[in-house]
Amino acid sequence: MEEYEVGSWVATSKPGIWQVYRKESFMTLDPVTEHEVQRTIYFVKRFLNGSLKRSFGEACFSGEYLTAFDSSAVQELQEYIIENPDLYTKFQVYEPKDISNIYNVKVNLPEDISAKDIETLISNDQELTETDIAQLVRRLGLEADKFPTFTLQFESRNFKCRENQLIYNFVRISKF
Repeated sequence: MEEYEVGSWVATSKPGIWQVYRKESFMTLDPVTEHEVQRTIYFVKRFLNGSLKRSFGEACFSGEYLTAFDSSAVQELQEYIIENPDLYTKFQVYEPKDISNIYNVKVNLPEDISAKDIETLISNDQELTETDIAQLVRRLGLEADKFPTFTLQFESRNFKCRENQLIYNFVRISKF
């Protein structure tokens, strides 16, 4: 897979012209094998939409959903920027909004534990890695051995990382 550097111009699965403004590499659990794998997420901000109109925004993608601009596309974009310096200056100072990662864990509740109990057992302030979450689910006896009926939702605000791991906080438990 191709690597992209901060400042690279790319096309994404969404229309428009995008620029990489941040990249984060971290270890994550493969949902099938439950082994840790390295993953890189690219944070991009949109300069122009598919009609070459101002359309500032932000998104994040795994590298396989990005395509680098070839030299002729970069040349065309540079010419556009020279013709529209005020727009490009506004783009340069545009601060993308935070993008968070949501981690949902399907679980079943033992008969003696309610959803309200779970909300008191898992602190919203506690910072957890995916491995910590898996251990917590096992320790609380919430593993889904049949069709799961609840979802624990965790959030990594702005893809917060520590020691090459995403850091999550508990958000809620939902029935479904």
